[in-house]
Amino acid sequence: MLIDPSNNPVYFIPIVEDITDRKNTQVKQEMEKCFIDRTINCSLAGIYIYNIHQGKNEFVSDGYTDITGYTIDDMNQFSPEEFVKSFH
Repeated sequence: MLIDPSNNPVYFIPIVEDITDRKNTQVKQEMEKCFIDRTINCSLAGIYIYNIHQGKNEFVSDGYTDITGYTIDDMNQFSPEEFVKSFH
């Protein structure tokens, strides 16, 4: 913005950025996530993802809790060692 000596704006310089590619990528990622979520939720398989570096559960599927009888809260209490010992 350019101002005159009286501190009044003389003109503005707008900056326009085309974010079409970014938005298209975002829409594609959302569609892929939706597909993955539907696939997992319809599966009878139990899926458990544990982040070793952060020491926490990343994901526990409903199928996993149905198969094991453990709730997600139960799973959140397990250390990696307890998890390994609890399953054969």
